[in-house]
Amino acid sequence: MSPISRALGAFAPVALLLVADTVQDCNEEACRLLGRVRDEVVGLTLIEFSPPYQPDGRESHVTLIERLHAIESRHLQPFPWVFCKGDGGLVPLVISAREVLVDGERMMLLMLTLPPAGN
Repeated sequence: MSPISRALGAFAPVALLLVADTVQDCNEEACRLLGRVRDEVVGLTLIEFSPPYQPDGRESHVTLIERLHAIESRHLQPFPWVFCKGDGGLVPLVISAREVLVDGERMMLLMLTLPPAGN
């Protein structure tokens, strides 16, 4: 990421992850929501800090492949996802995603938010 993008991401009020095959970068808000330090996020796949199953009973790795494919085809609405926090607890979030080009490489920019109250 460029220094400007990094600075904006650090102060963004939303959690941001930049993902290729693995997480390439994240901002402080993403670390806070995930209960992890940056070094515990960058370099991992999303599956490495997801539980084996999502709340709907589906396997995380199967569901994530479907979701990422939908992002690439631009047919994806924000979707709920549960991550494992650094302390082993679970954190339900909503992922909004967009495909972006970074230095000519296709990546996914993920915005993580808390689900609406009552969900």
